[in-house]
Amino acid sequence: MVRSSRASRLVLDALADGKIRTMRELADLGVSPQTLRRMVADGRIAAPALGLYQSVDPPFDEREQFAAVTRLAPSCVVWLLSAAAIHRITEVMPSDIWIAVPANHRGSVELGLATVRVTRLSRPADLGDGIETIHVHGVDVRVTSPARTVVDLWRYSTLNKSLQAQFRKVDDATFLDALANYLSPHRGAGDVAELADVAERLGVLDAMEPQLKTASYLAPSAAP
Repeated sequence: MVRSSRASRLVLDALADGKIRTMRELADLGVSPQTLRRMVADGRIAAPALGLYQSVDPPFDEREQFAAVTRLAPSCVVWLLSAAAIHRITEVMPSDIWIAVPANHRGSVELGLATVRVTRLSRPADLGDGIETIHVHGVDVRVTSPARTVVDLWRYSTLNKSLQAQFRKVDDATFLDALANYLSPHRGAGDVAELADVAERLGVLDAMEPQLKTASYLAPSAAP
């Protein structure tokens, strides 16, 4: 390991760009865990989660927590209420972080400052269709698209009659709120046809037909 003063400079230089780095990445520079702990305790660097580090003055980004959780679980997809918040199509601002991971994902995902709600999914379509990438502090964060988010909110609401009660995650009002905002020209400016396309690819087009008809009436193009 390098000497303490030099190690501190290496850490500060490595974090100067605002990116979130892992302990392993900093250790590869010759920095010891003890140095990192001391720098956090002294307020010279920040630790958004256990084993993650960044500058104490990074460019502000309200999506920082999603970058941190992605560093902990690179295969995750930010979805449901968290994705709705990212796309600003909900009035509900969740304090928890909602992610989906592959069914074979091992280990827990804990940030410490927020509860991470993890759902394990096994179908390739669930983790591949309707996924976008946003860039936050040097991290590629995978998040469901606005249309996919709306469809997922329906899938995990009480409106999906085929879903068992123990798997429900949102209520009807939350879904309808997101649907209206998705279609609003001032918010999501979304397309009903895109909703239908996502629903079909996820195998729920027929079951979601009543809500898609509602969406057609709500869409601005349907107005007289």
